[in-house]
Parts: sequence; C-alpha cells; structure tokens
Amino acid sequence: VVCLRNGMTKAVKASTASEGTLKNGACNALAYHPSGFVAVGGEHAVKAVTLPSMEVERTLGRSQLPVRALSFSPDGSRLAVAGDAENIRLIQTKDSAVTRQLRCEGYVRSVAWDPEGAYVAA
Repeated sequence: VVCLRNGMTKAVKASTASEGTLKNGACNALAYHPSGFVAVGGEHAVKAVTLPSMEVERTLGRSQLPVRALSFSPDGSRLAVAGDAENIRLIQTKDSAVTRQLRCEGYVRSVAWDPEGAYVAA
C-alpha cells in the first residue's frame, strides 16, 4: 500500500506483467527515489512507478527469484536490489544497467546505503 500526500491510499502489486500495469503478484519491497518515483519489487521484477498516478514508468530489473529489499543510493543514481537470489545487484537508475553483483551467504531481507553512497549493508 502506498499512502499519498493528499490522503489517498493505493494498493500496489508488482509482477512481470507488461509495462503500465501492476498486478498479479506480491509487492515485497518499496523504495522512494529522490525525484519522486517509487521502485516496487515483486516476485520477479523491479518496476519504477510514477506518483501519484501509479503508472509503471519502466522495468528497472528482473530476477529469477523474489526481490525482498530495495534501497536507492543517497544521490539516487543507483538502486541496490536484493532477495532470495543470495546476492545484491547494483543497478544504474538512468539505464537499468547492472554495474555490480555482490554475493551473499543466504537470502537478503534488507539493504541500506551509508550516507555518502560508498557502502551497502545487508
């Protein structure tokens, strides 16, 4: 559920459905981008959703396994994506390119950046 500034509440579900839709899957993780869109992580994809319309802007990444955690770097240029795949992928938000993949020993349920964007903790 996303609560908007005007008091409206909207249900959000993410899936591998076509662009422009959010349905048929669980919303496992949300991250707010400094420019005003929300990254929504679901069973097999991360989508950029425009607020307040809740329109899918684009797919930021796909995953073989569920996405459980999302976090934008402080400057918004990168998105850390983690979950059941036992890794953290760092994705450039401008073009969705995966710039780095960090292996983890087990599922990742949360991820966060340090204030300067130099480190990722999971």
